[in-house]
Amino acid sequence: MQLQKLEPEDPTAYNLGLRAYRSGAFERALRYLAVSAQGVFDLRRKSLSMIGLAQAKLGRLATAIDVLRKARDEFPDSARIRGNLAQFLDESGAHALAEVELRAALEIDPQNPGLNFTMAKVQRASGDAQAARESLRAAIEAPGAENAPWFAEAVARFGAPDGEEAQQAEPSTDPRL
Repeated sequence: MQLQKLEPEDPTAYNLGLRAYRSGAFERALRYLAVSAQGVFDLRRKSLSMIGLAQAKLGRLATAIDVLRKARDEFPDSARIRGNLAQFLDESGAHALAEVELRAALEIDPQNPGLNFTMAKVQRASGDAQAARESLRAAIEAPGAENAPWFAEAVARFGAPDGEEAQQAEPSTDPRL
């Protein structure tokens, strides 16, 4: 479909951008998402979040952070935007700022396993092992966590959400835990 014929309020631009992103065509995704980011509330919010992700995939971490900061300012109640921003702040070494964003995101969505897992990574990177363990425990106990790619190793290290003890006592070498 031609980019010029797409209307910002039509979800087609967002859907094409999402499809391009999922196929690894990040520059093309950015072109479609730029159109849908001009749209109405929900499409704009989702589009800005995806633009940040695509910029990061292209290695433009500073641009991703800038886009997501602006999106956060416009949509302060979006846990997704705040979580994505926190992830990239953490990757850039701004652990304290990442933790601030994650705390705000967890106020909005405290049961989100991905946010709790990211908080555990940030706390570990900041040297707070106890808080990291608590956040990881919250992550594995959150509804839907069993579908996350990090779940199996987290359970192996910290035990199952039902209280079953972990099998391995040695700490993981995986830097995410």
